[in-house]
Amino acid sequence: MAARNYNHRRAFTLVEVLVTALAAVILIIGISAMLFYGQRGYNTMYRRINSEVVRNAYEAKSVFDAIVRKSTVERCDILSPDEIYGEIFLYHYYDETQPDAPAPEPVDRYRYMFPAQPDRFARFYVTDTAASENLELYVERGLIPPGIPLFSLDPTLLRDTGIKMPLAKNVVSCQFRNTGTSSVQMVLTLDDETDPAPNVYSKTQTLKMVVTTSAIRHNKIRN
Repeated sequence: MAARNYNHRRAFTLVEVLVTALAAVILIIGISAMLFYGQRGYNTMYRRINSEVVRNAYEAKSVFDAIVRKSTVERCDILSPDEIYGEIFLYHYYDETQPDAPAPEPVDRYRYMFPAQPDRFARFYVTDTAASENLELYVERGLIPPGIPLFSLDPTLLRDTGIKMPLAKNVVSCQFRNTGTSSVQMVLTLDDETDPAPNVYSKTQTLKMVVTTSAIRHNKIRN
């Protein structure tokens, strides 16, 4: 009797199909997670680099450095140096290349161009804590009243007499210190964590920065 030939075709078992499907699902989940967290990290870094906190910190540092460097070494008034919200008054001459207050009416051209003492002031301060929850750093620039000697000037009388400009929002603290004979330091802390963006990544969008900047006063009273 002739032998019979049977053609056996191999097929995947149910277990093999399930294992393959599970491996494919795990791979897809892994790739999706990598793409998700990669995009999330990119968005976080983009928001941090372009956030208002970073921009405000740079602007505050630049303005403070520029004003301190052209201020007189003879006098600098730091009020409440031990408080977290300090206040500083700096005094300098009028700079035609960077006008920061309206030019005074000249009594005569010589006295206008070459005043005997600094005729401008700049005041850095933080808004009153009772007036706003979102504290801001301001700079106020104005004219020193004529006829008042610099060394007998009461700086508190200069408050609210000049032009004010906001420098930074979300201020946690701002301290001013004398760090040398003519060196002045500002330690500014900004934090937008108190008002995060209303979305799923709100915690990653917040940013806290501490900016420490020092500058040296160069100018002297003209003879």
